[in-house]
Amino acid sequence: MERALVIEERHYGPDHAQVAFTLVSLGNAYGVLGDYIKMNALLERALAINEHHYDPALNKVAFPLSGLALAHKAQGGLASARRDIDRARRLFANGYGINHPQSK
Repeated sequence: MERALVIEERHYGPDHAQVAFTLVSLGNAYGVLGDYIKMNALLERALAINEHHYDPALNKVAFPLSGLALAHKAQGGLASARRDIDRARRLFANGYGINHPQSK
């Protein structure tokens, strides 16, 4: 994924929506590996790109937020985690409806 990120940044530019998609995937992979600092940095960058490219009320913005909530929780930032997950839930509910599993 790191190699794909370099290729995509070169091809699309560093602030393209496709780059954000790869940043989310790479950030989540770092989370699985336990590197929450790296996860946080990648997901913050993805969030900024998605907020720029999409309406902030859309669920595309929610994907990096849900990962950020995990990174913040793992680093002891419970207030930040709660803020991120609450926002992500609202966005998922807007996009998918309140009965969708992502909205819970």
